[in-house]
Amino acid sequence: MVNTETKFDIRYTEEGRSGTIHIKNNVVQFDFWYELAMPPALVIIGIPEPKYWEAQTKTSLTDREKILDVIAELVIRDKLSGVGYHIIDDNILSICPGSR
Repeated sequence: MVNTETKFDIRYTEEGRSGTIHIKNNVVQFDFWYELAMPPALVIIGIPEPKYWEAQTKTSLTDREKILDVIAELVIRDKLSGVGYHIIDDNILSICPGSR
């Protein structure tokens, strides 16, 4: 189990309109792809479906939403200057500018 209070570091590898988000902390390390999106989302991030979450991230399924919330907050801070919101689906994390 990952302590979601633990700081996650993220790094971006940009390849034009897409790339990879590298996520790690002192316990786990994993990568998600991303690409620029159509409104209302600015960016969509590919995430493992719940049935694959534990195998691909080495974290508990019960921590999935908390971890994705932290990742979304970091992306919003880094790429949207802190103004935005996110939507979690089965295999996509959407990052949207503005407020809901």
